[in-house]
Amino acid sequence: MKKRTILLLIITMMLSFSGCGNQEKLTELTDEQRAQIVQFSAHIITEFNRMQPEGYRPLNAEQIDRLKNPKDTSKPAATEESQTQAEADGNGAGATGQENALESTTLTELVGTDGVEASSRGYKVQRDYVQDNVFAMNAADGKVYVVVKIRLTNTTSQKVKVDVLGKNPSISLQINDAEKTTKAMMTLLPNDFRTFQQKLKAGKSVDTVLLFEVDKSEAESIDKISLITKDGSTSKMILIN
Repeated sequence: MKKRTILLLIITMMLSFSGCGNQEKLTELTDEQRAQIVQFSAHIITEFNRMQPEGYRPLNAEQIDRLKNPKDTSKPAATEESQTQAEADGNGAGATGQENALESTTLTELVGTDGVEASSRGYKVQRDYVQDNVFAMNAADGKVYVVVKIRLTNTTSQKVKVDVLGKNPSISLQINDAEKTTKAMMTLLPNDFRTFQQKLKAGKSVDTVLLFEVDKSEAESIDKISLITKDGSTSKMILIN
């Protein structure tokens, strides 16, 4: 009975999209509307799909070897002292116009939740992104992932809800001082920073990630990276290293 009902609904939908010449043009979505749909879908799937691991594919021998013997392209998060020195050196040598134009901000301000501190844990350049010993994502040919690691910490004595998903932040990656930026990917990973929406227990921390797919040649020339956040017409910069 249930199958017949579903079939009837499908046929009804098909008929509603068919017809004669008077059919109205289908509504076209903007990029912002598509992003909101993807965000909502990601939240629903990660929250309610208990069988999500079945959607992953096992690692093959080549991928396992690459994970066991990675080419270390990671850089640790810069200390406050080294960042201050780097800024001083940059001012002495003459900073770029974009750096002068953009106001600096922090990951904690980006999260915008009282009692929650967000800190960079560095970044890695990877051909594959693997989680829980299963294959999760694989970059396109000629591309690699820049994986930015962000730790969220509840500094209070009670539970705090962190809702990055609801804020829908616009986040892009800037490599070195290039004018070109790359938008953060929207994934279904449960630890995706952009879709993070959970309650943190008192004093607890959770590690999240931002994934950016860039040309391999760009990644090989990385000296520093920054996150460019945008809220309306206002853009700000977060220096990662």
